[in-house]
Amino acid sequence: MKLFSAAFCVALLAVGLLAGRASCGISDTIRELIDGPADGAVEINDWKGAPKTIRSIEITSFEAEFLLSHGYARREGDRWVSDEAKNARRPRGRYRFTMKREGEGAAVTADFEPDNGGREQFAFAAPISALDELHKCIVVNGFPEINGFSRWQSALGEKFRLKVLYASGEKIFAYGEGGSSCACPRDLGCFIELFRELCAQYAK
Repeated sequence: MKLFSAAFCVALLAVGLLAGRASCGISDTIRELIDGPADGAVEINDWKGAPKTIRSIEITSFEAEFLLSHGYARREGDRWVSDEAKNARRPRGRYRFTMKREGEGAAVTADFEPDNGGREQFAFAAPISALDELHKCIVVNGFPEINGFSRWQSALGEKFRLKVLYASGEKIFAYGEGGSSCACPRDLGCFIELFRELCAQYAK
């Protein structure tokens, strides 16, 4: 894409020279097309035509990898206070979860890496109902609505990747990496609680 953009910009410059209107320098717009966005700028690559609803209820595969960098708060009267119970269930850290339909069940992996230490990794088989619970979690928390979200920035702080495939061919894909403008528009913390529950029930 950059090669095409660079060639296009060179052609524009050539036309400008032939027309006698070329300047001594390259314009900021052309420079950005050739070199990419300036440091700190957000690359917005959202898929504009991405469907925002899912009709199927049959997940074939699920992948989620994310950095949870925020804490939770709750309203108490006229002020906000730390929600200690929710922060305990969804601690800051790095998380990786997968679930794949296999025969009449599901293959599950879970990698919990909280900032406060104590990394835990699991791989186990679960009944098909685990995929049903996962689909419910996805829909209730509005993840179909962020299908097509794709943003990148050189800043640090946020990182996530979500990919869900359905038997119907429908899918949900979203990605973000950078500062707060690249954060997931939905709360990924719900997957921490769901996969904790699955581990407690089915991991040996």
